[in-house]
Amino acid sequence: MRILMRILMFMVHHGLRTLWSFFIGMIYAVAYWLISRNNSTYKENRQKWNNIKSLGDLVLFFQSEYKYKWDGIQGICDHDNTSWEFLIDYGDCDDVARFAAKKLRKLGYKAYRVGIFCFKNWAWHYDCMFVDKDGLYHLFNYGNILSGKTKDDCFSIFSQTWKNYPKSDTVNWRCFW
Repeated sequence: MRILMRILMFMVHHGLRTLWSFFIGMIYAVAYWLISRNNSTYKENRQKWNNIKSLGDLVLFFQSEYKYKWDGIQGICDHDNTSWEFLIDYGDCDDVARFAAKKLRKLGYKAYRVGIFCFKNWAWHYDCMFVDKDGLYHLFNYGNILSGKTKDDCFSIFSQTWKNYPKSDTVNWRCFW
């Protein structure tokens, strides 16, 4: 059953969502581009984002500046936010994972997005996994760093932190985008 669910999640995540994200994302991208051209919030947040020069700066940004926001009503328009959308309204977990991974790669870390799914309550989450120079693994969970010697250590801590993702009922995978 778990193998079948992994295949299904892969197809939804990398197939259907990719198509949906492209089309709905184009509509949002044009709207936010028009809004952001002279938007002071965008310019201010862009400056803050560009001033991030360390892991500590990135953590501080997500803990003090970032506000979680669904893509559309309850995520019905879920798509990969453009930088305009992200810097004006921020985004949901997959957007945090994507932008954190991009910034962490610029800072010299090996970083990528991971998907997490819980069978018990049908809950989805995306996060950013990164590896430091000492080979330790970290989940960048909205700016709260969950660290371990292995990926599994990080996901165990994640399951303890987020009770609706118990380790026994949760799978995770590396996202390819």
